Amino acid sequence: MQAPQLQVWGPALWSLFHALAEKAGQRPRIESEEKRLWRQFMLSLRAVIPCPACQKHYNDYIKIHSWTPVLEGEGWGSRIRHWFWEFHNAVRGTKSQPLEFEEEQLATAYTKTKADLVPFKQIWTEHMRRGLPLHLLTRDDMQRSLRFLEELILLIF
Repeated sequence: MQAPQLQVWGPALWSLFHALAEKAGQRPRIESEEKRLWRQFMLSLRAVIPCPACQKHYNDYIKIHSWTPVLEGEGWGSRIRHWFWEFHNAVRGTKSQPLEFEEEQLATAYTKTKADLVPFKQIWTEHMRRGLPLHLLTRDDMQRSLRFLEELILLIF
C-alpha cells in the first residue's frame, strides 16, 4: 500500500473543512449538538493527520489559536469560517504560498452539497488508512474521527 500523499489528501481535507464551515451555525435548533460535534471532530484531528509534520503544525496551531472561544456566543458559525480561513492561510504561509482566496470568496468556492463532500471524504479516509501500517495513527482514532465527521455532515447538511 502506498503512503499517504499530502498533495492528494491535503486539498481534500481543506475542502471538507471549508465546506463544513460554510454550513456552520445555520440551524439554531441543533446548536448545542453541532457545537459538540465540531469540538469532537477538531479534537480528533490531533491524532489522525497522516503526516507527522502536518499533525505537529495542527497541534501547535490549535494551542495558540484556541478552538474553544470560536464556538462561544453569537456569530459562532462565522467565526468557524474565519478560523479555518486563517488556519489555511497560516499553513500556506509556512510553504511560502500566496493566499488561495480572499475571505469574501469562500462562500463561492466552498458552498457544497452533501454529495459534493463524498469524494473529499473518500480521499481523506483512504489516506488515513494508508497511514495505519506506518503507525502514523491508530485505527481507533481514525474510526472516532470519521464518526464525528459523518455525524457532523449528517447534522448540518
